[in-house]
Amino acid sequence: MSRRLLPKAYAALLNYLALSPLYLLPGSVLLPGKLWIAAALPVPALLLTGWAGLRSAKRRAAALTLAMALTAAGCAALFFTIEPLGMLLFLPCAVTMLTFMPAMARPAHQEWTPKHLTAGVVLHIAAQFLKGIDVFQSAAAPLSWLFVVYLIAFLFSFNRNMLADTGPSESKALLFQNRKLLTVFCGLALLLANVGAVGSAIRAAISWIMQAVVNAVTWLLSFMRPTETAGDGGQMDLSQLTGLEEASEPSLFSRIVEIALIVLGVLIAAAALFFLIRYLNKLLRRAFAALRERFKLYRQRIAADYVDQSETLLDWGEIKKTAADRFRRAKQRLMPTPWEKLSPAHAVRRVYRLLLRRADAPDPARTAREMLTSGALRLPEDAAAPAAALYDRARYSTHPIARQEADDLRRRAGV
Repeated sequence: MSRRLLPKAYAALLNYLALSPLYLLPGSVLLPGKLWIAAALPVPALLLTGWAGLRSAKRRAAALTLAMALTAAGCAALFFTIEPLGMLLFLPCAVTMLTFMPAMARPAHQEWTPKHLTAGVVLHIAAQFLKGIDVFQSAAAPLSWLFVVYLIAFLFSFNRNMLADTGPSESKALLFQNRKLLTVFCGLALLLANVGAVGSAIRAAISWIMQAVVNAVTWLLSFMRPTETAGDGGQMDLSQLTGLEEASEPSLFSRIVEIALIVLGVLIAAAALFFLIRYLNKLLRRAFAALRERFKLYRQRIAADYVDQSETLLDWGEIKKTAADRFRRAKQRLMPTPWEKLSPAHAVRRVYRLLLRRADAPDPARTAREMLTSGALRLPEDAAAPAAALYDRARYSTHPIARQEADDLRRRAGV
């Protein structure tokens, strides 16, 4: 159940952050002294919408209608006595509910597309320009902080959407690494954007720590101070000076405490020095190992023989042959050999090629005899069979053909 609710809760948070200008800007005008009411009003609307989205598919529409009715009734009951115009804040709540309800029906982590996320950024940018107007001054600071938070959430959500198409196994590893990188960059961006405030906070923290250390040392040294005695009225009795040297010497307890503190400080310094040396030794070993590997790789690179190889998918011999065939066919079509110079067999084959041009769509599955006798070449019926026999002799036989036979075929074919 938590695996289903947590993504939806995060989607509700994104929806709240993206549409926050719709609550705060009107709230600063309608409720100038109670802006927190306008900021908190969408929370029950989102909860009611989430409840409606968890219903079955047939009941979601009715549940959403009931949720919107309850929200409208709540706004009316809340603002009727305080500020009647505040009931207009139901409109951004309705927009929130209508935009969040489709997200409840989408799969987990796919509630918001990059288009939806970008629309939230555009809305916040517009709000940054509007917050400079006097009537919106009370919402200026909250809008700035919400914009920063939404930008960070936008980066993480946009990154997840971009990695969703790479597959579950790849996206999980990439998502973890990208989240760490985004966290570092967002932290650096926040630090650089508030460098003055961060510097003041760091200085205050250092001053507090130093003051605490000074107070602790002063408290410890108070146990080692010798006790001083003075007479009334600021005058000392000479009899009290007896044994002054013994009274000014530190007591045994203070000496023991002093020695114990010195020994403890030495032990702490020695332990810190030991761990520091150990850590530095480990870092140096890693650095030397990495340097040694780089040196080996560099030596392999400079020692390897370079062989210039190139591969191509182009066969120039085949390209030349194809080009020559195309040129020969084009030449035969544009500048055919005169009829008188053709042998009788080639003359018969040319007549058949010219006859094929008469067919609207020559069937390549048919033989020459089938084409000549089918009537598709528009030959006379008494000339089709002799023409087919003569073509078979010219194409497949070695029997000689007379010139007169080729001329008669040309005349009867009319080409």
